[in-house]
Amino acid sequence: LTGVSGNAANGNGGGIAHAAFSSDLTNIFALTAHGNVSKGTGGAIDVDGAAGLTLGDSTLTDNDAIAQGGGVAIRNTPTTIERTRIAANSSGAVGAGIYAFENENPGMGVLIDTSLVTANSGPSAAVFAATNLPTEIHNSTVSGNATVGVGASGGTDLELTFATVVDNAGGNVSTASGDLIAAASVVADPDGGPNCTIGGATISGGSNADTDGSCGLAAVTDQPNLGTVALGTLADNGGPTDTHALLVASPLRDAVQPGSCAGVVTDQRGTTRPQGVACDIGAYEATVLPVAGLMWEHIAKLGVVTFPITELVDFGDLTPDPASLRVVEQPGVGTVAVE
Repeated sequence: LTGVSGNAANGNGGGIAHAAFSSDLTNIFALTAHGNVSKGTGGAIDVDGAAGLTLGDSTLTDNDAIAQGGGVAIRNTPTTIERTRIAANSSGAVGAGIYAFENENPGMGVLIDTSLVTANSGPSAAVFAATNLPTEIHNSTVSGNATVGVGASGGTDLELTFATVVDNAGGNVSTASGDLIAAASVVADPDGGPNCTIGGATISGGSNADTDGSCGLAAVTDQPNLGTVALGTLADNGGPTDTHALLVASPLRDAVQPGSCAGVVTDQRGTTRPQGVACDIGAYEATVLPVAGLMWEHIAKLGVVTFPITELVDFGDLTPDPASLRVVEQPGVGTVAVE
């Protein structure tokens, strides 16, 4: 697919609608869906009763649903969303970006992988899952939505693995009676409200972090009530979707315990994990950038170069000797000077 834009539907699916309970497998790749409107559910996409849905390498922006699912509404369909940006959509009910509901085969599940959900607006949750529908957010970012980041009802459990859920209005994670299952994830800096409101239990796989202690993180390797996690702003740091880089002082760097990174070989951008002595918490793995070849000409000409520090610096094989350079770190700024 390429573009589906500016369409309006009196029913479900402003841009694309999958008929209820036609059992074929639905794969949607390389879709740009913009400015579609549904008077029902699914501003851009509505899928009901498919054998499965994979939505990949796509962008869903500025779509609107009068009911649930401003970006996409999924019902009775096991679903994977990968390498996809869901941004600035709106809904009149739950699930401003993504709405998922299951009443035929409880337990089917939704996986949101290597994706970004941001700047969506609606009355309750940018990502919302209902009715015993296990939902996992893996190597993905849910950030800057004008509503709670991730929500669930009907006993639905939410699982966060290497996820970054930050800066969402009214709170970051909420379940009615389901559990929060978390590993190597960060929940931080809500725009009003607590990080977490959990109706069930918190089951920690360790190496998680939150900034107010509300998520119930109790594993020995967790970092609850950190206060600050030192994240950069949401930006293009490489890869298919924007991410929050880790500033040099971030306590999330190299903070995943040995063994907990097994099988997770990349971050949201596709960068190899780990880069340092251990994996980093959240969707972003801080890389080590060589100065050689990239900055040496500027240093030689100017003597002093000032630049934002969001990455570690490895001087590598420089001429003259790296000892002739020094790095002075300030909050968010570094100075490389010739001695």
